[in-house]
Amino acid sequence: MKRKAIIVGSAPISADLSDADLSNYHRIAINKSWRLRDDFNTHVFLRSLKPKDRPDAAGGMTSVGIEVFANVLNKAGGLFITSGSVAMIAGYWAATHCDARYVSFFGCDLVFDTTTDQPKTHYYGTGDEGPLLGNFQYNLRQEERAIRLFIWGLMHRVIMTNSSALPGTKLCFPHLSVDAESNDVFREVFASRECAELLKLGGQGLAFEAMHRTETFYKKQKLFEADEDALAAMNAILDNWGGYRPAIEAFNEKFAQIVGVS
Repeated sequence: MKRKAIIVGSAPISADLSDADLSNYHRIAINKSWRLRDDFNTHVFLRSLKPKDRPDAAGGMTSVGIEVFANVLNKAGGLFITSGSVAMIAGYWAATHCDARYVSFFGCDLVFDTTTDQPKTHYYGTGDEGPLLGNFQYNLRQEERAIRLFIWGLMHRVIMTNSSALPGTKLCFPHLSVDAESNDVFREVFASRECAELLKLGGQGLAFEAMHRTETFYKKQKLFEADEDALAAMNAILDNWGGYRPAIEAFNEKFAQIVGVS
């Protein structure tokens, strides 16, 4: 089965994939993780990534910067609802551009462990938390935004999975080891009552968004963040997505059952 993609982040655990067989995947590197191996198909990166930290344009990777993904996010709901995390930006891009049934996330848990037991925050050593370090509104409440991304993926016939699932992960996606995906699991998942419930909730969530958006959602960042009504609407929308956690948990339990017997 080759209709699947993998998004690889820069967490220390990502080093486990440096020599792994990922030939069955469309391989997506985010920010600096492209240095892990030389066969990535796509590089998704934020504008803040310095040119010296980007791959050579002649290297064969498709380059997905803000000039490309801004349009993807706008179609998916807009930056103030989707996410400023490059991992989730890559998720929206992969769901619509890879013809994939599965999109796996590895080393993208949005967990930055700085304890003495794990001094490295990234596979290459110590880095920063990227845009999550700031307090821009689109970088807050990543757990709720991950719920939205997961359900949005299902609505596009894509199952997003978490193949690293580090403790404290911000991603709500079901856990599935690398290269454990199958067509049988895909079919059984989409035939399940739990998936149907999430699809129903997804429609309700998008309708709720449409009812609560203000004109400022389509304005620039400074105008949006200075508008108290827009901020209240954004948080109401994220509260609504967050309310779907029990349904996500039920889905993940069903997913584990399906994978266990398939």
